[in-house]
Amino acid sequence: KAIEEHTRLLSSKSGAIRKDAPESAVTLVNLPGFPGVCVKEFRWRGWLHALKALFRPTQGLRTYRNGRRLSQMGISCACALALVRKSTFGIVRLEWVIMEVIPGALELDRYIVKRIALGWTPDDRRGLARLLGRLIGSIHSRGVFHSDLKTCNIVVSEHGSSPKADPDPETSEV
Repeated sequence: KAIEEHTRLLSSKSGAIRKDAPESAVTLVNLPGFPGVCVKEFRWRGWLHALKALFRPTQGLRTYRNGRRLSQMGISCACALALVRKSTFGIVRLEWVIMEVIPGALELDRYIVKRIALGWTPDDRRGLARLLGRLIGSIHSRGVFHSDLKTCNIVVSEHGSSPKADPDPETSEV
């Protein structure tokens, strides 16, 4: 149902769309009686890209595994809940990763824009920089190196972290 709603949201150009690009799409999906989820779709990128999947895990599988690994290591993150794949003759054509949504959280770039609009003090800016440095240092010290670290891949919540325990609470508050 989450994937059906994801597809519907994309076709209706809903405000719940976070990304809609040729290689992937991301939506926030709400189904009656269930907590909201984030659905990330990895789209078909051609036969050459599919050939790489014969020698290494697909992008969707890597995303799912890495999300689970972060969660198991106690690193505060949106937990990967499911990986759904559509394949033809063993070739993966489409993948969807379904993740939990951290209530009230914003992508870092959106968070910064919001804080600037509300009048952000220099001390607040330095505080965020310190927290980001601690967070990146913490995950690096655990052997995790993100190959696509950018502001839209970091989620910020002013009300703490995800529901899971965070072994280093200093890194989860902003």
